[in-house]
Amino acid sequence: MCYKKFNFEFEKHHKRIQKIAINAGFDCPNRTGEKGFGGCSFCNNNAFIPFYSSTEKEIENQIEKGISFFSKKYRTDKYLAYFQAYTNTNAPLNELKKIYDPFINDDRFIGIVIGTRPDCINDEILDYLKFISKTRYIKIEYGVETFNDKALEFCNRGHTAQESLEAIKKTADVNLPVGVHFILGLPLDSKEEIISNSKIISKHKIESIKLHQLQILEGTALAKNYEKNKIKLYSVEEYVELVVDFLEHLNPEIAVERFINEVPPKYLVAPKWGGLRATDIIKLVEQQFQKRKTRQGIYFNS
Repeated sequence: MCYKKFNFEFEKHHKRIQKIAINAGFDCPNRTGEKGFGGCSFCNNNAFIPFYSSTEKEIENQIEKGISFFSKKYRTDKYLAYFQAYTNTNAPLNELKKIYDPFINDDRFIGIVIGTRPDCINDEILDYLKFISKTRYIKIEYGVETFNDKALEFCNRGHTAQESLEAIKKTADVNLPVGVHFILGLPLDSKEEIISNSKIISKHKIESIKLHQLQILEGTALAKNYEKNKIKLYSVEEYVELVVDFLEHLNPEIAVERFINEVPPKYLVAPKWGGLRATDIIKLVEQQFQKRKTRQGIYFNS
């Protein structure tokens, strides 16, 4: 195996475990004024929300639609509730409990995956999640994006690299699984800085990682400035090589959940890569591994 794939085949269940994305109606502190206004310059959250997941629908309705879709597609009856949209710890603990507690006693779900920002976690929330992890799988996924503070500032991210590292350590210290997200190709992120991100994250206790290309999406600040700022976007060939470069330096114990992302065509300004789908890019990455005769972590130093 050239890279460690993330696997939802939980051993004790002997079957596929499918994520169901749930939109619980959270917002982002970078949009509400707590951290800033306007949100991250690259973000159009509508581009990532599945058809069955919407704040117009009650959570139970989203669950039923998600189960109806995936049970037919994958013939599974066990799920992970994936709180994906916006910042899913950005509320007082009593409000979070109202959302997450129902899943503790719901036998359809073996656990919860919570997407959030590294500056929106605290000891109180971690203690609560640690408590419910006694009976359910609980994982926190942090949108790190990069450890380059200049790139974070350019994108109006509203947090620092140090805040990301502190959140990762605090979460790992209470033995909760940690996932991290990186965007490869952010403005001001050189190739050397991207490889440095891989080296930095490899020093920490991480269960999985998600990578995706910088995408210019309709309705974002980045789209408005795309032509003006002459933002560099990688060609598909350059991106495939960059992914392999990144993974060559990544701790081989960290599972790779994704290294490409797709959005509905109506949202995508660039890059369009000739209409290649995610499955095509995955094949190209695996071919690049074979061409180089390399593997994940070949340059990793513990």
